[in-house]
Amino acid sequence: MTAPPTAPASGPTAALPRPRALRFGWIGVFYLGSGLPFGVFKELFPVWLRSAGVAVDTIGWLGGLASAWSLKVLWSPLVDRIGGRRPWIAGSLVGCAAALTAVAFAGPNVSPLFIFVVGAFVVASATQDVAVDAWTIGIVEKDEEGPANSVRVVAYRVAMWVAGGLAVALAAWLPWRAVLVLLSIMMLGLAVAALFAPALPRPPSRTLRSLFAGLAAWLREPGALPLAAVVLLYKMPDAALGMMVRTFWVDAGLTVEFIGLWVSPLTLFATIGGAAIGGLLVARVGILNGLLWLGLAQMLSNVAYSLADWSGRAREIVVAAAGV
Repeated sequence: MTAPPTAPASGPTAALPRPRALRFGWIGVFYLGSGLPFGVFKELFPVWLRSAGVAVDTIGWLGGLASAWSLKVLWSPLVDRIGGRRPWIAGSLVGCAAALTAVAFAGPNVSPLFIFVVGAFVVASATQDVAVDAWTIGIVEKDEEGPANSVRVVAYRVAMWVAGGLAVALAAWLPWRAVLVLLSIMMLGLAVAALFAPALPRPPSRTLRSLFAGLAAWLREPGALPLAAVVLLYKMPDAALGMMVRTFWVDAGLTVEFIGLWVSPLTLFATIGGAAIGGLLVARVGILNGLLWLGLAQMLSNVAYSLADWSGRAREIVVAAAGV
């Protein structure tokens, strides 16, 4: 997961706040809370663990916990059937904060208990994503989907930069434990803020049988299985490389200060710029052709890191690979 998923909007009711700025402001707040845990796991943890001497293969196995963000669909019906979206969002953020605080005091000792706590952190974050997406679908009008998606992506990316950039740089002056606790406090603040967001009407409850029946009907549609395979596999190489890229930065001699203040902002602006270029290309050539050509271009990122390693991990080439 490198950006929040896009979902169709169902439109707000008359009871919801009408000013667009107010609704978009809350979308920004919620996606800051959604992107912060993901940035901690995907960008901060690898740098922290590798800087502490944890083996690369151990970090790679730990990265397998990220599958919870893909498997969240399995428990997403519970968010609709039990309670409201705001309590789920606030509760998930509290869970993330509690787990991150426990990790901070445990230190980079990758024991079974450490893995369990990190797993709880990831599951809480994935559950929050479900509730945030559902809340956003309910408050965005149909003609606001494009601008709302821009707000979501920017807020999500900024949160990832705070966790994987500013927080990493801060570790040059503060102990890692203090940095992780500060991030936990930020999550608690966002949890409190979530309780003051506009409440949404509960959607009509559906039985689990109807949900599975809808999924089965979709799978029987022509081309459904190849489409599902593309969705699941298209970004797999980049997703697999995600956490290992940051361990590569550390092994190449980049300091936490340099990673946080220079490399992380570079990747933030490159990602936003790439998204803009991709949007323009898809508008001109269509989605299928866009997926084909951009999928080929996507491979350049892995090739760039191979060249960086072949070059002796020179800092300039490593930074250029990060930009690619």
